[in-house]
Amino acid sequence: MFQITDQPIVPPTPNCPTAGGFVTFEGRVRAMNEGRPVQFLEYEAFDEMAMAEGTALVEGAKLRFGLEWAQAIHRVGKLEIGEIAVWIGCGAAHRKEAFLACEFLIDELKHRLPIWKKEHYADGPSEWVNLRRESTGGQLTRSDVFARQIVMPEIGPAGQIALQNARVLVVGAGGLACSALPYLAAAGVGTIGIVEPDLLEPSNLHRQALYGFEGIGRSKARLAAEAIRRLHPFIQIEVFEERLCPDNAERIIAPFDIVVDGTDRFDAKFLMNDACQKFGKPLVQASIYRMEGYIQTILPGGPCLRCQWPTEPVDGCVSTCEEAGVLGVVPGLLGVMQAAEVIKIRLGIQDISSHSQVLVDLRDFATQKIVRTKRADCPSCQVPLRKLEPMKLAWEVSTEEVKQWTEQFICVDLRGETRSDSKIALGQLESIAAPLNLIDDLLELQKTKRLLLVCAKGRRSGMVVYRLLEKSATNVYSLRGGLEYKER
Repeated sequence: MFQITDQPIVPPTPNCPTAGGFVTFEGRVRAMNEGRPVQFLEYEAFDEMAMAEGTALVEGAKLRFGLEWAQAIHRVGKLEIGEIAVWIGCGAAHRKEAFLACEFLIDELKHRLPIWKKEHYADGPSEWVNLRRESTGGQLTRSDVFARQIVMPEIGPAGQIALQNARVLVVGAGGLACSALPYLAAAGVGTIGIVEPDLLEPSNLHRQALYGFEGIGRSKARLAAEAIRRLHPFIQIEVFEERLCPDNAERIIAPFDIVVDGTDRFDAKFLMNDACQKFGKPLVQASIYRMEGYIQTILPGGPCLRCQWPTEPVDGCVSTCEEAGVLGVVPGLLGVMQAAEVIKIRLGIQDISSHSQVLVDLRDFATQKIVRTKRADCPSCQVPLRKLEPMKLAWEVSTEEVKQWTEQFICVDLRGETRSDSKIALGQLESIAAPLNLIDDLLELQKTKRLLLVCAKGRRSGMVVYRLLEKSATNVYSLRGGLEYKER
């Protein structure tokens, strides 16, 4: 269980008779930080994402350490010296697991959740900062990936939520999938489907790096699910231990948003092509051969696979990996490229291989693009061509757009104090520092005048605006890229 509260934390008493070892942690507001006297703290959370991440983290810790009980509470708002900011409790059958889980949650909650802290000092101004993990010997964890993604202007909070809400189907759990799956999971794709009927064989291991020798003879679909669940336990995984065929293709494909082709069968590739065209699903396809391969994205409306191949090739006309051999890293490289295509499609990034086939040769690292065109008499892709729009948020504005505003507005500086550079850069005289009761005060202020929120890089302003919009604000904007962004 995970909870965010603006009230003083009262440590709960666990009711778990099956646990024999209990470990709790209290993080309190300290009076000094790096020699500077602290007056009080403020915490702000991006609630929706913080709740999702916190809940998933606690549930993941219960699975990882075999806990009988776990709970975490994070305080937001204004905190006085000595008040509890974070409380964590873990209960397990034995004390060791409880200690390890509590330490894990302390570290991960501090740097995985989108929560900001502002320490108010007696001797000068403060900055809002994202919480970061204290040093643990320099070791980094998988959740650092999310932190690096969210700060990107192409992603931000809305893009990360779009990835979390995505449903991606991967057909095949071989070499391509073993590379695509972990990167889709690490990017935060919320639901992943895996279609694979086969069992793991020793000859798979040189190119299917998700698996180990101990998995030989087991279902590859289930082994893949277990592997990516260890990366991110909160991901929803749907396993289909069956071969894709005409009888099940539409049933399996229809509920997903994007399909990834990880097969080496022509009949499966054309089944995916036709079903994706019928249901309006993008298909990210790849194939490999010895030391080379290709990748292409097929969008609803084409050009599609039947535009390239008016007559469907017969299976066996091209040698399989078993017959011709394959260098293990080749599907690894192409699978990563497939994951990248999926992420770009979900975020609305235009630069994808929807009208080309990208050939990659690892002998000399040569790449080549072959243009693909739509065939007028293609029987499959007769649905209207769907254009991918870039992911531009209506509440993000550039400096030039701001300068064209004719009505008065207030520039809200989130960097800890009002500075002249925001006035100069935006041609605006009325500027205020972020109020103490940030969200509530801004909700009231936007009722009377348009607000433009600014910070150094646009990350915090974007997240604060997103929270305000969730609370029905209509007159708030964020400066895209922040005041340090030069190329507007």
